[in-house]
Amino acid sequence: MNFSNATCATLDQFGIFYLLDNTTAARAAIGLPKVQLNPDIVVVNAQQIALLMAEKLRRIELRFFKQSLAIGNRGVRMARLTLERSPNQSLRILARGVASLSEKITGEIAQLACAHGCDVGQLAPETEVNPLAAVPAGNFDESYLEFLITDCENLVTLFEDVARGMQDPGVRSFAAKYLPALHEQLSQVEKLRCEITT
Repeated sequence: MNFSNATCATLDQFGIFYLLDNTTAARAAIGLPKVQLNPDIVVVNAQQIALLMAEKLRRIELRFFKQSLAIGNRGVRMARLTLERSPNQSLRILARGVASLSEKITGEIAQLACAHGCDVGQLAPETEVNPLAAVPAGNFDESYLEFLITDCENLVTLFEDVARGMQDPGVRSFAAKYLPALHEQLSQVEKLRCEITT
């Protein structure tokens, strides 16, 4: 199949091939048979393409809001529990910083999500159990740092992807704005883990 004829067909960023013009001449131009459509081909018009792309971009945006709110809210809950349970002063200082940054980020994400017509209550339901709640005292500090490193890495990856590829300039600049702080936080967590585990 010849995908180069962009006037009658297009291949989107998700690898789905859309036929914009279903006439015999257009089908022949890209090497399609005259009658039977390949199941991977969706016949649409230009307006449908725009609607499909808008819906896909909205789903990507919603996934970013949902994932970052979930990680941020979990970060606040774990940090508060750490302040209650850990006697380690360095870890307590780190937990305060994590809680502060997480609250700042989730507050701005909630505002962004509202501005994009999202229901923040549905995006971030407060039903998740704190993963540290059942951790014994002797393992608490190390467990907190392990959970925190995973969440920090996931958040950095998520924000990097959005800062590079999100179409909405407001969401993109929001992610880019917080990337330095997230990288710094990840470095602090990794450094403290090395100090505590050695």
